[in-house]
Amino acid sequence: MNKIILSGNLAADVRVGTVNEKTQVINGTLMVDNSYTKDGQRVEQSMAYPFAYFVETGKTGVAPHLTKGRTITIEGSLQRPEGNLASNGKTYHDVQVRVDEIELGRKPHAQEATERAANAAASA
Repeated sequence: MNKIILSGNLAADVRVGTVNEKTQVINGTLMVDNSYTKDGQRVEQSMAYPFAYFVETGKTGVAPHLTKGRTITIEGSLQRPEGNLASNGKTYHDVQVRVDEIELGRKPHAQEATERAANAAASA
């Protein structure tokens, strides 16, 4: 079984690309915080998980909500996409999450404040 569920914050706004006339892909990077104790000291680290969410063309409605700092939970499987050819001629392989589901969580604090101010101005 190849299944992974991760929760974290988006490192940047997602990018939407076109695979073919029927498929688009939403690409992004999820930052997941992890902590552990080593030699009695708490160690904090963040790990980056690139992801790809394939959708039917025109059904990228979630993309505008996937902005830097947004908390999300993704569920999917690990895959090894085509290797990237580096300038030194070597091919590097990364692992990414092929997303089946995205659950939106908290918006970044600055975005929430901006939306509250816009709503207050609109209702005044």
